[in-house]
Amino acid sequence: MNRLSAAGLLALGIAHATYAQDWASTSPQANRATTQYVVQFSAPSAPTTLSWKPLASTGPGDPTFGPLLIASEPSDKSSFSRPYSAERLSLLNPDFSLATSSDASPASPSPYSYMGREYRMQLGVGIAFVRFRSSAFSASAVGVNTSFSYFLKDWLAMDGSVTSAFAPAVYSDNVRYMGYAAGPRAVLSRGRWESWAHALIGGVHVSPQTALGGKNGFELQLGGGADYNLNPHFAIRIEADWLRTTLFSQSQNSGQGILGFVYNF
Repeated sequence: MNRLSAAGLLALGIAHATYAQDWASTSPQANRATTQYVVQFSAPSAPTTLSWKPLASTGPGDPTFGPLLIASEPSDKSSFSRPYSAERLSLLNPDFSLATSSDASPASPSPYSYMGREYRMQLGVGIAFVRFRSSAFSASAVGVNTSFSYFLKDWLAMDGSVTSAFAPAVYSDNVRYMGYAAGPRAVLSRGRWESWAHALIGGVHVSPQTALGGKNGFELQLGGGADYNLNPHFAIRIEADWLRTTLFSQSQNSGQGILGFVYNF
């Protein structure tokens, strides 16, 4: 019985040793088979391919993994909708939109627009013709008109106007007329043309002295005109006004016409 037990234990030990040798001889091949793989990532939206490759073996049949390698361009471009190219990259504009060579350069702003107003003031100078009528005398005087306008809005300005005119002698003395007034002006622009109307209140001085009274009185000036813009700064002006004056203790209805130039600034 003891001999049979000893023989069984010896046979079991021999079988176990044989199994251990077979397992040790096959495990390196299994490990090598496990490490021999390459992982690649590719997607239609990915510009790169990730690859893992083993380093050279540190010993017979014992390779180890190397660092992660990133390819700059995939070898197979068929999986991408468009081939990757560095020339496709472009800088961004300050507004974070892609810049393209076909973008048109912005137009430079115009320094003057006939439909708008880039200036605020006007200075006008012209030849004035005044037809003065009264019960004391009547005269046709020629002189100079000077006006100044300041624009509060594109269509509204404040006007100031002074007219000095002279006529042949009446009662052995030359006729001198001076009217001065100020008030609002409304403007309507159409292209190069600018039509306007104004209502001015001021005073008048007329000589010579008559037996009917003083030479100074009140003046109301109602009228309008049109400016034709030659360029951003200069224009031609025509104007016609009705003059309502109070002189010699009476009221007079007179008129004036003006032809001149305007400087915009």
